[in-house]
Amino acid sequence: MKLKLIVDSELSHEEISELGMQLENLGHNVVYPAGIAGRQHIRHRIEGQKRITEDFGAIQSAQAVLLANTAAFRSGSSASASPTTSPCSDSMLIELGVASYLLKPIFIIHPTGRPELETDLKTTVLNGDIGLIPKEILG
Repeated sequence: MKLKLIVDSELSHEEISELGMQLENLGHNVVYPAGIAGRQHIRHRIEGQKRITEDFGAIQSAQAVLLANTAAFRSGSSASASPTTSPCSDSMLIELGVASYLLKPIFIIHPTGRPELETDLKTTVLNGDIGLIPKEILG
């Protein structure tokens, strides 16, 4: 399945790459956020509007989105880290709103601590297990 990653701004490029490799190993086609080209960081910063356009376009072309919140990667752990709560940044919420508007399935690695958000946007909280993401979206 083609997944668009929505990542916490605190994640390093190495952590994003690690998650991408784990998802690819599970058979998913990963669409990285603007500023990340495959597994290589683009050395120049993509400016505001261009980045928004690229990220929103990637959400539109993806089959689903995955919110990679910080708790999934701390303490040297992998995406299957202990199920803790990890909040969303404002930019992550905006991207989730776009995904919801476009009726894209939304997967979240760890609970956000905002159950109303998770319910209103009809998300699937994975509690650290990215293996629960289906390879195909039926419907």
